[in-house]
Amino acid sequence: MECTLWSGVTPSEMRGGPVEVNCTHIAVEMAHKYTSEHGKEEVILLEEFKCHIALFLDEEANKFLPT
Repeated sequence: MECTLWSGVTPSEMRGGPVEVNCTHIAVEMAHKYTSEHGKEEVILLEEFKCHIALFLDEEANKFLPT
C-alpha cells in the first residue's frame, strides 16, 4: 500500500515550480526577543549531567545551524 503525505499544494501550484517559504514559528520569535532583552543566562549543570557537557556547548550546537 502506497501512502503519500498531504502537502496542501494544489496541482496548479506544483506547475509553478519551487517556492521559497520564509516563515518562523511565533515561539522562535519570542525566544529571540527574550534573548535580546535579557541576554544569555548562565546555566549550571548538575553533576550527573557533566559527563554530557559537549551536548550543551554553543560550539557543538553551531555545527548544525546553517551559516
